[in-house]
Amino acid sequence: MEKTKESGSDKPELDREFNQLRELTNQYTILGDVCGTYAAVYNMLSEADEAYQT
Repeated sequence: MEKTKESGSDKPELDREFNQLRELTNQYTILGDVCGTYAAVYNMLSEADEAYQT
């Protein structure tokens, strides 16, 4: 909520956060030997990032 209030709109300012996530996850790259939960989290982050950008 704080990010939304700071931005002055209904959409919070999360560009910095998503940029950091893309960098830390190598663009949400899922390694071949991870558990399903790990892969699901990366997929959800990627989808949230894409939804935010539109």
